[in-house]
Amino acid sequence: MSLFIDLQIMHDVHAVIGELSESGSFIGHVNQSLGSCPIEVFNLVKGSILQAAEPLKELLPAIMDVMIGIIVKKSNEDLKHLKGITATYRMTSKLPVRHSPYVSGILHPLKVFLEGDRMHYLSEDDKTKLCRGSANKITATYYDLVSEVVTVARKTESSLQRLRQGAQRRVGASTDASDSIISDTDKICMQLFLDIQEYARNLRAIGIDAREIDSYRALWQCVAPKDRHENIQF
Repeated sequence: MSLFIDLQIMHDVHAVIGELSESGSFIGHVNQSLGSCPIEVFNLVKGSILQAAEPLKELLPAIMDVMIGIIVKKSNEDLKHLKGITATYRMTSKLPVRHSPYVSGILHPLKVFLEGDRMHYLSEDDKTKLCRGSANKITATYYDLVSEVVTVARKTESSLQRLRQGAQRRVGASTDASDSIISDTDKICMQLFLDIQEYARNLRAIGIDAREIDSYRALWQCVAPKDRHENIQF
């Protein structure tokens, strides 16, 4: 509900700014009221009115940030589920074949808002700012979580590998046997790679090219196979 309240506030602030602008009706009313006054008086009053709109204009980015923050917070609830991928691929030898269920929910709060019947309150420019601002922040959070999952998986795997190799050396066994096995980290990255491709397709559905988002490119580099690092296709 608070998101729609902020939307209404954004609309009202824009409306007041419009009324106080050069082309607004308020200036016209003042002109009529001061018709018998010297032009210097009218210009002084007019300048004061135009100046009064400036503090309101400065509020607009803050209101937009609050709206974006609400959407991002809701999206983060779905993003948290990606941490379960680690446990999944430590308990199975199966390889991932499709994206995870959580992916479809990441952009759901943004989509619901964009498709809402109150979106006409926002100008096209504000809609674009809201959409891109939300996508940028959501993607940045996505990257942070994925980076953490992959880093922890690699550290854990490295520690386990050292323990296995130490045990193998003690019994005189070969330490090369595990080289051809697909590791848990590999499986986790494969799953996350499928996930971020689906996420990019979902971004495209709302008019955003994921390749234009810095944190998405970092996300791709984090989990994509080495031979696809430079070729972001989804």
